[in-house]
Amino acid sequence: MKISEHWASYVTYTADFSDSARNTAFAGIALAWVLRSADFQFPRRVLFGLVAIVSCLLIDLLQVYLAAIIHRVWLRREERRQHQSIGEVKDRDLAKPAWLDLPAFVLFNAKALLLVGGYSLLGLEVWARL
Repeated sequence: MKISEHWASYVTYTADFSDSARNTAFAGIALAWVLRSADFQFPRRVLFGLVAIVSCLLIDLLQVYLAAIIHRVWLRREERRQHQSIGEVKDRDLAKPAWLDLPAFVLFNAKALLLVGGYSLLGLEVWARL
């Protein structure tokens, strides 16, 4: 398998995880709603779990937005450099620096941790109620 094929697999896995994480987060919000008290108060574990899950969704948005902005800024800088050196912008191979994906990778992992943490807290609440 070529490196590009491995990267294509990686992109598929991360996209699938993000889609699943969003659906799972919405299900977690529904579960938190079910676990609220009769007077619409959330027990402490449920509230913290809900905050973690909502934070997961916000970080999901931030991950995609930040990655898009970082890539745009980098690409525009590279286009300007090329235009200054040869007077025009040509479509050419461009080596992508490793740091370019680091912020998105960090947010991707934070999203996963928040989702696991939120569900752990909700699970503890369900376990306590059994």
